Amino acid sequence: SARDHITKAAAADDCLMRGLAELLSSPYDWHFLCAASPQFGHVGSGRGSPLFQSASRFRAELRDWDASMVLVEASKNKPDGDRVIFWLRMQHLAADWPHAGLGGSDSSRVCNSFDAIESLLSKPAVLGWPCVDDCKGWRRLSLRGLCDSDSEGDDEDRCYNPFRLVDRGVVELIVALMERWPGSAHVQRRGCRLFSKLGAPSDIQHRVVLLIKLAMARHQSCPDLQRNACRALGQYWSSSSKYILSVEGVKAVSAAMEEHPSALGVQRAACKFLWTIIPLSGYALDDDDAAILGIMRDANVMKLMLDAVTTHVGQHGFRNRAWMLIAELVRHGKDPTFFSSGGARAICKALSSCEEWPDGRLHVLAAFRWACVQQDSTGHIDEQLMQLVLSCFTETSCRSVGVECCKALGHLIEDRRWAAWLSDRGVVEQFVRFIERA
Repeated sequence: SARDHITKAAAADDCLMRGLAELLSSPYDWHFLCAASPQFGHVGSGRGSPLFQSASRFRAELRDWDASMVLVEASKNKPDGDRVIFWLRMQHLAADWPHAGLGGSDSSRVCNSFDAIESLLSKPAVLGWPCVDDCKGWRRLSLRGLCDSDSEGDDEDRCYNPFRLVDRGVVELIVALMERWPGSAHVQRRGCRLFSKLGAPSDIQHRVVLLIKLAMARHQSCPDLQRNACRALGQYWSSSSKYILSVEGVKAVSAAMEEHPSALGVQRAACKFLWTIIPLSGYALDDDDAAILGIMRDANVMKLMLDAVTTHVGQHGFRNRAWMLIAELVRHGKDPTFFSSGGARAICKALSSCEEWPDGRLHVLAAFRWACVQQDSTGHIDEQLMQLVLSCFTETSCRSVGVECCKALGHLIEDRRWAAWLSDRGVVEQFVRFIERA
């Protein structure tokens, strides 16, 4: 109610409007004021309106700027973000701007524009924008879970104000540039990288997702692009999940994993995307969850994940997350392809490196435990694997690891062959001692 009173007073009081005119210099400020309430609709109507006049002033001031001046401004400790964005939009989207348009002999000008946008994202303070402390929740929402140690220098602490850029039309600009340069892997890579950090207005989210998918298909051989695109799809999953599924986004992510098995960045970003879309533990599966698990099976995700943890066995952080995902796939989907996709070999390799990675055994054994529930599991398990699991059980001081071993061996003891094998090694007595200690 207080805001309404202020709004009505400002609309009726010319002196107050003149004071606002002195305070608000950016056309973006007037645009937001105009959109805030119908009472302020007049500030954006007609050539004599404050919005039109401030935009005309910006155009006059910035017509002599060039790309190097924009980059210098964007690189300042406290840059003028509104002028940088205004110039970029005029440069690429306004036909009457000096040297404007999306043409040109190469894409270097586009990448310079992306440099300026990323520079603004890295600034905790931007002239005329609320300080970062006032929008911490926005920052967390946009960046949660998207940054990796293998990223292109973009850790979470250096990325600010994503919603401020979205509000000022930056996403529409990125879309236009990517649509103009579909064949440039460099432009597409940089665009996907920005999409992984920026949300999009609801009316163009599907357009953004389709651009990401097309970039992945056109530039399959570029690992950096594939990594950025996997992250970007994860960014848009919560708002566009059905559309991502409809354009075969999961299949595109699995294709990236298959094309770049040795690229840890691609595997990690793909794993994060798959972790984002998998149904949550502890909840009953509905039809949509079942459909997602079916799509993941069709995309051969299980085999790709097992190949990834085997290839990158020394990357403990990635391996831990990946085995968590594998365990959930086996648990939720009861995926019958676990053993036929090399599950037993992957478990052996993971457990054999336990000396270097003691905390990672839990999720490996969880995957093994759920795989043992499958009817044909006993035929895929050999003595080497059993001995490794038994060693984990007898040597561990971690109760959770012991519980997973007990449950896995408890399933196998129902098989005559493994019952005799376990009995010869006194496993029943070890079970009793474990229960007493627990």
